[in-house]
Amino acid sequence: MGKSFDRGLMDFLYRYSWPGNVRELANLVERLMLTVPSKVLKYEDLPEDYRRSEAVLKMESPMFASLHEAVEHAEKKMLLHAIETATSTYDIAQRLGTSQPTVVRKLKKYKLTVKSDTKMNR
Repeated sequence: MGKSFDRGLMDFLYRYSWPGNVRELANLVERLMLTVPSKVLKYEDLPEDYRRSEAVLKMESPMFASLHEAVEHAEKKMLLHAIETATSTYDIAQRLGTSQPTVVRKLKKYKLTVKSDTKMNR
């Protein structure tokens, strides 16, 4: 199909434990190939359940091509951790020491949601 994986996705694929074994990996790759229109598949293209997995939160030394990627990874990791127990975007902002509009902007950037807060996380 002429598609490739970026470094962030490759890092995830190598580090994920694959409880469903090779079938789970094959199904995920096929799903990404068919549903993602771009030629380069990225970590952000993963279904949310993979992006929120324990494996992602425990990735200790991911390989990054740039400082920008490393910062984004750390930022996303902090957001994922905060939304596990937060009740709203205001709660996340307070926990992370930032503003609520910044939290909303970052959640949209990483395609994350606060499940217990539908009216405040538009």
